[in-house]
Amino acid sequence: MTITYGSVRARITDAPAAPTTQSVRLELTQKSVMSLKGTKHKVAIRCFSGAIWLTQQGDTRDLLLVPGDEFMVQGKGMTVLQAIQDAVIAISENAAHA
Repeated sequence: MTITYGSVRARITDAPAAPTTQSVRLELTQKSVMSLKGTKHKVAIRCFSGAIWLTQQGDTRDLLLVPGDEFMVQGKGMTVLQAIQDAVIAISENAAHA
């Protein structure tokens, strides 16, 4: 999975042979935008505070995540998130559910 946030680009590499969960927690400032490039593993986006607008390639819906909400990314397309207000989110990739 590749995460792009402003000028920062991070890649979570394929999981090792044993199933594992990899997670990153991010603090996003209001109006900041980030994108996730698809993966073959299950990816969850969880909102802890603030509000996040989310859209996904191939999905006609736009979603709003608020504290306590979780979204499971579907498919290998691009997912774009924008912080509607300062927010804290976690992005988790679970190879056990691939």
